[in-house]
Amino acid sequence: MRKEITLEMDPELLEKIESSPFKMEDLFDLACILSIETNSIIKLREIHQKKLKMKSKIRQEQNEIYHDLEKARKDKSLILNKYKGFYHNMPLFEAVVDENDPDLFIVEESEYSYRIDHVNFLIDSCLSEIQFMDKFDE
Repeated sequence: MRKEITLEMDPELLEKIESSPFKMEDLFDLACILSIETNSIIKLREIHQKKLKMKSKIRQEQNEIYHDLEKARKDKSLILNKYKGFYHNMPLFEAVVDENDPDLFIVEESEYSYRIDHVNFLIDSCLSEIQFMDKFDE
């Protein structure tokens, strides 16, 4: 159901519309539809740009983490190579900051003590899985 409306229009435009073979309502509807399509395309492009920026930020963060991981793995290898064959018996420890005195460190046995082989296996397995997912996402 269309509602009758009054339009104020430039006389030259009115003459162009009236002399065309098209219905006035179709010309108006088509202009509205084209406007909707154009605005939708613009919004989709903006969303796509946001997605690209987000992916870029994620990729950058991911690269930084991979860099940290690679450095940690190299540093670990340097230490473990000093103790070939004996490192699975290492009693590891950590220094944890005391909650009540930030200048005091409490030494605790690490959860990784005597488990280096097991932890290395888990890390390698998880890393392989994550790298596979990263390749699949691309």
